[in-house]
Amino acid sequence: RRPAFAATKGGTGGASRSSIRSTVPTRRKTARAGSRFKLPSSPRTRGVSLPPPRAMAEDASKTLDLPENSLAPADSKWQRTVTRVSKAVVVIKTTGTRAFDTEAASSAYATGFVVDKARGILLTNRHVLRPGPVVAEAVFQNREEVPLRALYADPVHDFAFFRFDPNALAFHEAEEIVLKPDGASVGLEVRVVGNDSGEKLSILSATLARLDRDAPKYGGKTYNDFNTFYVQAASGTKGGSSGSPVVDENGDAVALNAGSKNKGSSAYYLPLHRVKRALELLKKCAPSVETKTETKTTKKKEKSHQSRFDVNLPWRTPEVPRGTLQTTFAYRGFDDLRRMGLRLETEKALRDVQKRKGQNTPGVEGTGALAVEDTTPGGPCENAGVKVGDVLVSVNDVFVTDFVRLESTLDDCVGKEVQLTLDRAGTEIKLSVIVQDLHLITPARFLECAGGIVHSLSYQQARNFQLAAGSAYVAEPGYLFGLANVPKHAIIVALDNTKTPDLNAFAEAFNRLTRRVEAMSLNTHNGEQIKTSVKFFTRDERHRVKTSTFRAHFKWHPPPAFFDRDWRTGVWNKTLLSEEVFDALKSDKERREDDEDEDEKKAKTGEKREKRGEKKRPRDGADGDETVAEMTVDDVTDEKLPEDKPSGPGPSSVSLAESVARALEPSLCVARCDIASVALADGVYSRSFEGNGLVLHHDPFGSGIGLVAVDRNTVPISSCDVLLTFAAYPHEIAGAVEFLHPTKNFALVSYDAKQMPCEARTKVRAAACAIGEKASMRRGDALVLVGLNSQLRPMSRVATVADNATSAAVPSADIPRFRAVNEEVVKLDIDLGYDYGGVLADVATSEGESAKSHSEYLVKALWASYATPTSDGEVDSLVRGMPIGPALEASNRVLNWKKRNDAASCGASDEGNLTEKSVKLLDAEFEVVTLARAANLGVPRTWIDALLAKDPARKQALVVASTVAGTGAARTLEGGDVVLTAGPSPPPNETGEKNNVCVTFGDVEDAVSALASHTHALRMTVCRSGEIHDVAVELSDASCLGTSRLTHWAGCILQNAHRPVAELGFAPTFTDPATGAETKLDVFISRWFHGSPAHRYGVYALHWVAEVNDQPTPSLDAF
Repeated sequence: RRPAFAATKGGTGGASRSSIRSTVPTRRKTARAGSRFKLPSSPRTRGVSLPPPRAMAEDASKTLDLPENSLAPADSKWQRTVTRVSKAVVVIKTTGTRAFDTEAASSAYATGFVVDKARGILLTNRHVLRPGPVVAEAVFQNREEVPLRALYADPVHDFAFFRFDPNALAFHEAEEIVLKPDGASVGLEVRVVGNDSGEKLSILSATLARLDRDAPKYGGKTYNDFNTFYVQAASGTKGGSSGSPVVDENGDAVALNAGSKNKGSSAYYLPLHRVKRALELLKKCAPSVETKTETKTTKKKEKSHQSRFDVNLPWRTPEVPRGTLQTTFAYRGFDDLRRMGLRLETEKALRDVQKRKGQNTPGVEGTGALAVEDTTPGGPCENAGVKVGDVLVSVNDVFVTDFVRLESTLDDCVGKEVQLTLDRAGTEIKLSVIVQDLHLITPARFLECAGGIVHSLSYQQARNFQLAAGSAYVAEPGYLFGLANVPKHAIIVALDNTKTPDLNAFAEAFNRLTRRVEAMSLNTHNGEQIKTSVKFFTRDERHRVKTSTFRAHFKWHPPPAFFDRDWRTGVWNKTLLSEEVFDALKSDKERREDDEDEDEKKAKTGEKREKRGEKKRPRDGADGDETVAEMTVDDVTDEKLPEDKPSGPGPSSVSLAESVARALEPSLCVARCDIASVALADGVYSRSFEGNGLVLHHDPFGSGIGLVAVDRNTVPISSCDVLLTFAAYPHEIAGAVEFLHPTKNFALVSYDAKQMPCEARTKVRAAACAIGEKASMRRGDALVLVGLNSQLRPMSRVATVADNATSAAVPSADIPRFRAVNEEVVKLDIDLGYDYGGVLADVATSEGESAKSHSEYLVKALWASYATPTSDGEVDSLVRGMPIGPALEASNRVLNWKKRNDAASCGASDEGNLTEKSVKLLDAEFEVVTLARAANLGVPRTWIDALLAKDPARKQALVVASTVAGTGAARTLEGGDVVLTAGPSPPPNETGEKNNVCVTFGDVEDAVSALASHTHALRMTVCRSGEIHDVAVELSDASCLGTSRLTHWAGCILQNAHRPVAELGFAPTFTDPATGAETKLDVFISRWFHGSPAHRYGVYALHWVAEVNDQPTPSLDAF
């Protein structure tokens, strides 16, 4: 079962004239307020369905009137009724800007109808208005749009009210629909008028079949109605019709459409008894203006004048008393009640009173009574001793046999004591219970902290969790609690070793944590974060408290703040957490000063200082200068485990794989990369990555620089947080991304080795890597594969090189993101799975010495993970050996520019630093083909022989597969060009062979590297359609720092188009109409967020922003 509520695929705007022209690789389009365009599907939410694209297209292209032939039933009275009712029905477009309670942030559309046209009050469902912050608009049948403000939402039942300004309607004369709660009866013919399935106006006929159906249950973690009957009919309403009026022949609403069954035509309508009461109370909150007109007017004008209200004035706070016993009742027939022990005399009294006083609910015919189905822990009934199965006989000595009478009594007795008469297995029980205010256990504020949403556990979720309302409930974990693996709908019981029984306690604990982090950031400069813990449990495992540790840092999000709902304005007011806590502490301090004398205050201050001093004592394994000062290098050096002394490779020693694993263990680590949602750049496909890393440089007693090499499927972008955990010693340290190669699958992460504990400083070692000829790998070579598992234990085995010159050949993904281009990798004879990373090492012996007397373990390659797209749009991983040489070269460059930075801080010049932070590239992707295919492409035989002589083992050639759009290679090279030579033509060698013939990717890279720093053109010889061409290809300087600037606007992330976008072959330009000059468009939408204006109006990712309000925006600065 699901509520008939639909998520929008596109939005229409309001009166704003702002517009955005977006550019896609195949066409240009303008997203303007009031327009629609085809969009990808929205995320799946509870009870949300999407309209078919055809329906959206028809909705965008024409205005839907009311065709008489389609809307008019056989009876002309129904035709007039439907025509009038449709003028009161509106399409409601809502955007929930924050996750709250049972709802996630999203954009959707539904239905509502006017119930008071003078005051501008709309009725719809509670799940349409949402319990949290919402932005909404109403579109009338003439396509006139007005903004809506939230007016009231019932805490339990599925109805809510919006308000709008009636004066804003310039062209539409709205009608209002009268609520008729007692008009529903079995067999009544009705019409459901609403926005069913996104059709803007659909009219569905039905006959009411049941008036006593139980409230539908939508799920264990979602909103569910209770303590009410629902009306059932086979109207077949679907998504988008939530909030539609169910009208009779006279045009009066007898029920409110709320939900339907997924498989079937059954629909469920909410009765209007409590709805009408709430509406009458809300009318009193509308601002009214006394008339000052003394002139006589016509009767028609006088009536119009008296019905106007100045809705621009502040509304009064809605006062709709709602009482609760925190108990769920269910209507049971007398046959069931007898089996529960109901006495015959009690049954007779309940039957008689329903017949005598007409208390029976329509359709029920007095065939049952209310029984306790569930009680909420800590609620009034549970505290009073009410048990599940108790049959409710009377309240305050008045028989109560239906939900309407029960809720009417409770709503009139909020805060008062009532007497319950219950029948418990044949025994009459009388209990006194205080009626609780339902609004007090319905959250109206939330704390937004580090991208997450935390508020008090609502009564809705308390029923689902079987917990007392008021606990610290996670509506959205955000970045910080996401690091701790805290899921949605979790209950936090402790934070930073402080219990958090409610939202206020959680806010105080979180505020103290932020202060600790701020204090640490002022005292240190190495980016270290506070290590703390959080305790929580989930609904499915509510008896099992989990503890998770994380590093607290708040650099990615604004300061934590409270948001409080104000029904008068329909908005949520923001208050910084620091301000609220300061006010609370200030008032508490003033109270203590009034109650305590000066001597008592001094004594208490001394006690607090002692306790604070105890808390500041160094913990075991804690980082800091105090811990390091207590140890010496000699003390640590003497403590060596037996595993640190590997045996030589002999018959009595351990295996070769084990020896290499022990030798390389001090150089291995696990890198964890976490990315905040606000920093998801460059099309990265996940927010968390983890993989093996290799220590290339470790200097704790000198410069303090440490460098770790990882693959780019572990650290994909620079806007992230990296945490390094070393295998040599149990220590974690924060890392910083220093180098991201734009085409090769490796990155370099630095860490401050001086901040490590003394044991870690000495036990962690840089790996010995093979260089020059020792780094070469041939087919059939035996290598040792070493890597760390998730428990930081080394795993190793001997493997044989199956192919030492295979191409990575990673295809492009639907969403442009980094992929390795022009990279040769090593393939082994075994497949260890995608989750196994590490290094490939070899045993290199010194000349003239045997392996038994002297050996050194050299790392030849990283066993790296490559992200590859799948046919269904998902991401898979492929693990191959990547030669270590490029990473070693890059590490030397990083060390050089770090030394330059140190020198610059001392006043020295820093020239050339930017050049070192970029890589000179030939912007073309090459495909490896056989020489036979190269001959088919027209390469002359003499060149085939030259390519074969260059590398007889490979027997291959390079063909241009694609070029990067907007670069020199795109202007010079063409797809299908066979590369023959690259670089200047040196004299032939002794055998007459040309030295600049290119067979491998490395040959082209060597030619590029051999160019002088001031040279930006590479001479090449290519074969194009059988003809030899000498060309000069302009090179580009690609940054190796990744995307360094992100701009957030309207819920989307804007950035400069990253290189993988241009690798697809498209780079849009803007032509200046005055000068005719073309400028590259570089404002690229990388991401969008649910519940944002970008989501609402369809400003989605993978577009360029070309103009804003007719102003060109070629760059982020111009934007």
